[in-house]
Amino acid sequence: MQIDDNLFNSMSAVFTSIDKSFSARDMMKTNPKLRPFMQQMKTDVVAAIIPTFTEDYGANKNLDIMFSPSQALFLNGFPNSKMSGIYIDKNGNWKVQANVVMNINVEKESGQW
Repeated sequence: MQIDDNLFNSMSAVFTSIDKSFSARDMMKTNPKLRPFMQQMKTDVVAAIIPTFTEDYGANKNLDIMFSPSQALFLNGFPNSKMSGIYIDKNGNWKVQANVVMNINVEKESGQW
């Protein structure tokens, strides 16, 4: 059985053409088991790793992680990057590249990010 890498690249082209960002916080709201994790998405938790984080953004502020598969958004930060996809070299080795844009949003005031 032969598989052409163009099949996967066609599917990844559809995936990377989604110009929408998704909120981790919004996705977690639908699952009650994830509420404890969502409650820990605060600037104080990040400050344990990056001490200046609370100085820059305030203490005990809510965080949200936004991500997108959009190649257009990814190219804004990395202009010469190769598009997400699966590549098969002449020896049959598979190389997978997946580009995902991720941002951390901080809630300044209730409901204002």
